[in-house]
Amino acid sequence: MTFRTIVENILGIVNNALIPLIFGFAFIYFIYGIARYFIFAQGDVDARKTGVAFLVWGIFGLFIMVSFWGIVSLLLQTFHL
Repeated sequence: MTFRTIVENILGIVNNALIPLIFGFAFIYFIYGIARYFIFAQGDVDARKTGVAFLVWGIFGLFIMVSFWGIVSLLLQTFHL
């Protein structure tokens, strides 16, 4: 097994399995924040603050995952893997 095949396998696993899985978790976290803000809060200010925190961290997680996905794709394109 060559170094190239090892790198291809690792980047393939990260790009095809790991990133979409974590992306899904971040999206579920974001949806949960929406539910906490609009549905579960029902006028409670502290619950709305918690919902906003979930929303912000969900958006932050989605941004990080899209960025990481782009970096992995850039590496794949750069090294022609």
